[in-house]
Amino acid sequence: MLKTLVPGLIAIVLSAALAPAAPILDGYIGVGEYSVSVQDNYVYGASDETGMDYFNTGLDIDSAHVDADVSKLYLGVSTKDTFMPSGSPASYTGQTALNVAFYETMPDLTASPPDSPLWYANLILSAPTVVEQAILVQYPGGSKVTIDLLSGLKRVNGGLPTSDSSIPDMFKYWVGEGLEISLGMNLMVVDPTTAPYFVMQLDDLGGWDDDQMVGQMPEPATVGLLAIGAVFLLRRRRMA
Repeated sequence: MLKTLVPGLIAIVLSAALAPAAPILDGYIGVGEYSVSVQDNYVYGASDETGMDYFNTGLDIDSAHVDADVSKLYLGVSTKDTFMPSGSPASYTGQTALNVAFYETMPDLTASPPDSPLWYANLILSAPTVVEQAILVQYPGGSKVTIDLLSGLKRVNGGLPTSDSSIPDMFKYWVGEGLEISLGMNLMVVDPTTAPYFVMQLDDLGGWDDDQMVGQMPEPATVGLLAIGAVFLLRRRRMA
């Protein structure tokens, strides 16, 4: 009886917690599209960003966005001006890098060696429709799993790569006024919903200062993500 009730209960939780529907993925992030939206109010302890190279540009993070459903994880970044995918005027390579790292506890950015995230994603763009690099790195149980989202190659602890042709289809991105990313839940070897703290960084790969923000998912907004976590764990148990 319990086995038949659990999926139904999870479905009820999901339908209630994840309304409205998944974000509209087009590079334009509207109010209320994501379950979690966190404003950038942290810059190396400073009270504002005045005087920084990236201030009020398309490399100045305005807010970070996170959402999920049973099949996909969604990440978004809004910038103060239209997102700049080709770096800044001082970029050495004409590229922009987005780094997003998720932590189970509040990270100490001054620690040496730095705190280890549960997982992180790295994207390097050179134009609105050109991604030069897309990497997903996860740390399950002390191991390191690196997935190249463009080639489909996967490495565990730096070993020989294995290839999975389905991986590139599980990664999508959209560039507009902001940047949005979707990752298939099948890419995750750790539960992505157990990391409520994150660091997001935009880097012009050049002479400008990087813009970095630290965020925490607010409790009421994570109900839907926790429900996804329950589904994730059930799926993992069935696969085990």
